[in-house]
Amino acid sequence: MISAFHATRCRVIYRTQVRPWQLRPSPGTADAPREDRVNCWKLAPSELTFLFEACRRCFYLKVRGLLHRPRTPMPKIFTTIDAAMKKYLQGQRTDALAIGMPPGTFEYAERWVESSPIGVPGCASTSFVRGRFDNLLQLDRFGLGLVDLKTCHRRDEHVPLYGHQLHAYAWALENPSGGTFFTGPIKRMGLLVFEPDLLVALPTSLAALAGHLEWIEIPRDDRAFLKFVGEVVTQLGRSSAPDPSPGCPWCRYKGSPILEASGVLRPAAAADF
Repeated sequence: MISAFHATRCRVIYRTQVRPWQLRPSPGTADAPREDRVNCWKLAPSELTFLFEACRRCFYLKVRGLLHRPRTPMPKIFTTIDAAMKKYLQGQRTDALAIGMPPGTFEYAERWVESSPIGVPGCASTSFVRGRFDNLLQLDRFGLGLVDLKTCHRRDEHVPLYGHQLHAYAWALENPSGGTFFTGPIKRMGLLVFEPDLLVALPTSLAALAGHLEWIEIPRDDRAFLKFVGEVVTQLGRSSAPDPSPGCPWCRYKGSPILEASGVLRPAAAADF
């Protein structure tokens, strides 16, 4: 669910995805201010879920390559459960899993996808999406279903944020940058949430976690997604970072001599941070 991106590889992808026609300024933009220069920003679907909403300053610094937040360790138990779910679901039918799931079969898991550049009306810069989705369903009726696995308690306030992530994957699948295994449009998408709350003892010193599986449908709204991407690209085009969010723990280290002395902050970023 949480994807790790290799910085070197991403830099190569960034360069190859800026087409020659994207580098030509529009009439009247040759002497435009810094925020109007043409860029093609790489957007990770997972960062569109929480980082952008949690702190737009941290998001700005991360995408522009100025400063990365410290990575929060993921408890191994969640990684183990996630791997076990993906292994079990491969080839399984959805009928008996969770109420409301679209009829189909789990066909693809953990594939990297990358979109072609996404243009934003009124903005010179573009963006593209690159990430690794959890699962794809081959629906009984024409098309595919996009599934994101979660091991957690459902929080209604987080559902719209996950919508950004799923829309990003759907857009990349339907508008790929190159060759793809894509075999149909994304007709349904949602979260398959596992909330373990029971320990079941098995023979021979074995035990298993059991719990409720819930399907949370995410309605498709490409117009709202593209409007959101426009907001993201506009933020990234600023000549200086946005103000930090009041509750951001990382931004509380503002002006920390430890950060500046360690070289974590570049001189320009240190002044701006």
